[in-house]
Amino acid sequence: MLEADYLDLIEFNDVVDIYTQLNIDITEDIIRRVQSMGDISQATKNQIKILVQTNGQEIFNETLIKCSSLNNETKQALMDVYKDMAKEDIQTYKELYKYRNKPFKLSATQYRILNTGLKRTDRTLKNFTNTIAFNSQQIYKNAVDEAYQQVISGAFDYTTAINKTCQKLADSGVTLKDKAGRKVQLEVAVRRNVLTGIRQTADEINRDIEDELGCDGYEVSAHNGARPSHAEQQGKQFAKNKSDAKKFGVGYWGDVEDLWKEYNCHHTYTGIILGVSQPRFTNKQLNNFKNAKVKLNGESVPLYEAKQKQRACENTIRHKKRAIQILEQTGQDTTEAKIQLKNAQKKLTALCKETGLEKDYSRTKVTK
Repeated sequence: MLEADYLDLIEFNDVVDIYTQLNIDITEDIIRRVQSMGDISQATKNQIKILVQTNGQEIFNETLIKCSSLNNETKQALMDVYKDMAKEDIQTYKELYKYRNKPFKLSATQYRILNTGLKRTDRTLKNFTNTIAFNSQQIYKNAVDEAYQQVISGAFDYTTAINKTCQKLADSGVTLKDKAGRKVQLEVAVRRNVLTGIRQTADEINRDIEDELGCDGYEVSAHNGARPSHAEQQGKQFAKNKSDAKKFGVGYWGDVEDLWKEYNCHHTYTGIILGVSQPRFTNKQLNNFKNAKVKLNGESVPLYEAKQKQRACENTIRHKKRAIQILEQTGQDTTEAKIQLKNAQKKLTALCKETGLEKDYSRTKVTK
């Protein structure tokens, strides 16, 4: 089984690092092209249009090349993440393999499931290529248009308009739309798809293992600081059918199954043999998880709420670090971005000191 802490551990992996760097490289290229446009206050609309079309097409083509050059590196990184997942996944079933007197290893079928899941995620990332290239082209076009409009309207002089545009580009980076239609950073979209692929593959392997071992129930992972609706049911055992639920005094899986399909849920579940598999958590432990509170701003608040605020701080820090790298590489002023980074770091330090939460440095690092 994949425990929640393991999912947290692999959330920021080498695949995410690869696409973080891609985001930085593309954004730097866009900014340099904006910087080299010349004095747009002297340009006609037609001249700007020709410039945008030429540079936009070059950005599109170069982005395609950049994405294609990452294919082998991305696939190897994905293979490493999936192999780690498989090693961790089977550990939960160790005692049941022993109980059934079966060899403790993945079967040929389960390895096929693993490879299929790997290929599926790799294909998903490759399918991002055209979208990344198109969005990069559009980001450039929008930036030039915005700078041009600011200059000809008299709102800003040429130098100020270009600087403001470049600062904004560094801060926003390359974005994609998620399933809800919201803009998210390129690496965030990649991370979510990789985690979705890993969870889906792990679930498929688990279901095959359960058939092999004759499992008749499930047990859900548990962790501190779960969202309230999940904290109530996490860590418990459930029967696949109602008669077994009544017989063994456990919950019925059909009543809670949809909980673990909710957005950004890190809970997973593995098969058990009712009456044989001992619960991994006591009722006392689960109650402690559910009722965990910390001090924040002088008040007692649920641990879940504090962790959400911690994640927001970590996201801001990572975001600002990336923006600073881009600004430095393109010769832009980093003063404001560094002030914002320092404030975010102070906020995170204060939050962790008061709540007792530990900083997760994997969530605040940006590779270069």
